[in-house]
Amino acid sequence: MRDEKIYLPTLKRVKISNYSLFRKDIDYEFILGLNLIIGGNGIGKTTFINIVKYALIGLYKKDLDVRVYKGEKRLIRGNYANCNTFFRNRTEEKDSDKDGSVELWFDINETSFYVKRSLFDVKIEKAIYIKDDKEYIIGGVASKQDLYKGYDYYNDKNDNTNLQYNYERIVSKASNLSDFEDLIFFVNQILFFGESRENVLWSRSVQERLLSSFLNDSSLERKRKEYTLEAKYQDSISRHKQEEIKAITRVLKQLNENKDVKYDQLTVMKEIEHYEVLKVQLENDRDNYQKKIYTLYNKDSQLTKKINEKEKEKQKLDAELKRNFWPNLNPKYEIYLRQYKGNHICPMCNSDLSDRVYEEKNDECFFCHSKIICNPSQLNDVEAVTLELNLLEEKRMTIEKNILLYENELKDIDSKYRKNKVDLFNEQSKLRFFEKANDQNDDKQESSYLAMINRINELTIEKEKAVELSEKNRNNALVIIRKIQENLFEITKSISNIFSVFAENFMKLSCYLTLENINNSDVKLFFPVIDNKIRYESEELSESQRFFVDYSFRMSILSYFYEMPSFYICETPDSSLDISYEENAAEIFMKYLEKSNSLILTSNLNNSTFITQILKRAKKRKILNLLKYGKLSLVQKNHDILKKLSDEIEEKYNG
Repeated sequence: MRDEKIYLPTLKRVKISNYSLFRKDIDYEFILGLNLIIGGNGIGKTTFINIVKYALIGLYKKDLDVRVYKGEKRLIRGNYANCNTFFRNRTEEKDSDKDGSVELWFDINETSFYVKRSLFDVKIEKAIYIKDDKEYIIGGVASKQDLYKGYDYYNDKNDNTNLQYNYERIVSKASNLSDFEDLIFFVNQILFFGESRENVLWSRSVQERLLSSFLNDSSLERKRKEYTLEAKYQDSISRHKQEEIKAITRVLKQLNENKDVKYDQLTVMKEIEHYEVLKVQLENDRDNYQKKIYTLYNKDSQLTKKINEKEKEKQKLDAELKRNFWPNLNPKYEIYLRQYKGNHICPMCNSDLSDRVYEEKNDECFFCHSKIICNPSQLNDVEAVTLELNLLEEKRMTIEKNILLYENELKDIDSKYRKNKVDLFNEQSKLRFFEKANDQNDDKQESSYLAMINRINELTIEKEKAVELSEKNRNNALVIIRKIQENLFEITKSISNIFSVFAENFMKLSCYLTLENINNSDVKLFFPVIDNKIRYESEELSESQRFFVDYSFRMSILSYFYEMPSFYICETPDSSLDISYEENAAEIFMKYLEKSNSLILTSNLNNSTFITQILKRAKKRKILNLLKYGKLSLVQKNHDILKKLSDEIEEKYNG
């Protein structure tokens, strides 16, 4: 068991100023309850969430990893490629954007924090914490994130002159985490479920980190982390040595083939030209396929919208048909029908009906098959809409097949591009060497030949040593992981019980977690058991099922650690749902709010009932309508229904 409690952040307030993506400043106070961020496409929902994350932990995709730079071990964080311009690129580049900033107020256990970061230059500008009613200004010099040398640098030098380092150190201490890297990991992987839809329940790396860092003794985790990073470092050294051996071997081969003949530089230059032309061609092909895929995804999205509209139309027609011509219909008929169709369970006694073939007929009861006296014209309307639905589904299937085809083509192009890159590098290396070798006399060339042979021998020894050290450290890490897993029985039981409550609300089937070995190894991971079947792969569930099972896992982890209120952010959770699961989805989030937590959801305004379902159920709710802040497109400006819908939601549910 872990030797100390973990405390996670509670978001209090965020203020975004002088940021021209939004028409005016945003000043939002989070509540313990439902915080619903509504808007339309391109309004800024995702950017708003990213700004909140950035304010808390900085603009990091990943926590610490190890790299080799000029033979030295470097610990680095996963910055975004366009780190400095990440937020700047989303603005209109007004003069006021240079003063763009985000301020965040949050609590961790009994400590309150305030932090201010620039949105023009990605850096922390000011930080304060309050403990025991005393206010402390966190000192240090502000620096851009991409220039930050990292925790290990300042820690080794006992340097307290950097503001970012001091902020991270104090936040880590308040959280009872071993270091700030754990918080970066937890926010990115557990507290935030973005539109990329990455499932953590089936991620070995995420689970191993959870099991070692958060669910067990922190001293064991520190040792595991040291061994793992050292193993990665030695792996990197081994790869570098092997690449150097390959490069020298290629040169030696050419020397042996050209002992008595000057190297034909012209041939090499022609090869280089060929590979450079091919490079441009492949880049153009890749751009074209990416555009095609993007276009198809847009078409798929539009079709999905049409399908949803038709499904709602069909549902309405079905309801009208049953209401007019079947006056004795049970009010829960539709619920029973969904249970029968979706779960193959008898709605009366819960018996398994998997072996029974369901055949939908609009003119008879699904259960007893009694005939309905119905209006033929209304029945024809239902059948017409059903036919339209089927045609739309066929179109969507065709598009999705083409997307898959183009994505495979794109993978093939990427593979060719990588190979071409290697070939080009090899030819350039040949040219550089032989340009130099041709300027030398035979004696010097012979001397160089022997030197290369000796260097290969040295590199081989160094590589083997690195491989040995890597294996040793990896084995040491595995020993610790096994120790960790020995302590997990009671933890697994507790988390599984919580998981069952969440997941069963959505699936309406038996759900729990089990700890199983993977790939015949000693490593054990959590796997969901759904309807008494272990789901080793996420693909064993439908898209919406695996998303909400993953939500359940994340919220189970958060509930397990609950000491103080925390938050969970989920972007557009209703995007993958069909209408029959929307109520279930709302229920799962309500379970999370039974404890005093902050739930932050984003949602596009559409015909989905999910928003209504969750707003009706939430005892405490607050709405941030980004249509009042974001830049509306021409389509959105001319669409009165969008504004009307947002106003109605705010008027009915805000506060």
